[in-house]
Amino acid sequence: MSHILLALETSGTRCGVALVQGEPADAHVLSDHHDGTQEHAERLLPMVSALLARAGLTPADLHAVAFGQGPGGFTGLRVACGVAQGMALALGRPLVPVGSLQAVAHDVLRGAHPAVAAVAMDARMGEAYAAVFLLLPRAADAPAPIVVQAPILIAADDLGAWLADAAGQALPVLQAQGYPAQPCAYVLAGDAWTVHADRVTPPDTWARDASDRPRAEAVARLGLQALALGHTIDAADAQPLYVRDKVAYTTAERAGGLGGNPKAASHGESGGLA
Repeated sequence: MSHILLALETSGTRCGVALVQGEPADAHVLSDHHDGTQEHAERLLPMVSALLARAGLTPADLHAVAFGQGPGGFTGLRVACGVAQGMALALGRPLVPVGSLQAVAHDVLRGAHPAVAAVAMDARMGEAYAAVFLLLPRAADAPAPIVVQAPILIAADDLGAWLADAAGQALPVLQAQGYPAQPCAYVLAGDAWTVHADRVTPPDTWARDASDRPRAEAVARLGLQALALGHTIDAADAQPLYVRDKVAYTTAERAGGLGGNPKAASHGESGGLA
């Protein structure tokens, strides 16, 4: 069945919107994005309106709204979730939460054989969001990346040890899908491998893919697949995916460097809460 879905992605520095129409194996996507860390809230709705006008559609034409659920920047996640939730409630439409790391894995170039994708995104403060996915071979109807390890937050210094376990974690999932252990490709995706290149040196068996940040287009295509399968939620149940145990700090704690306060002389890395 053909659907029309709007996708919002603001989990990082990129504010993106995408509109997908059709069926998962033959869908047409329109999109727009803007890079700017402090501008998501003011830009998102105007970008949605402009994209719908470009497609000759109105909000009432939508069958569902998808949003990048995270993990990612705390404020950005709330923007996409809040706007998606408001639209879905107003229109009486379902929501489709899409993991931001899964969106990165979706953009990994697929080949003729299965691939294990180790996705790691910079979380600032010397940390990274990381997850493992299995990508089945290239095909027009290739399924969404299969979650092998759900997103976690780890120290960037631990990425090497984490990566050493990634392939082993994927093996049972690969076999459950009816594929032998070999041939299988091993791929790194996400910006953490570049941002923290001084802290981790992946083995040569892992190839680097260009997919570095979640795109609204990927959220849209994954959202369309989920919608076609009936994997939606009620707007009232929408919430971002946080993997930090603590998402707010007191003034005193931030002055001491917690929370990525760039003005704290005792803390070497700036950043935001996530």
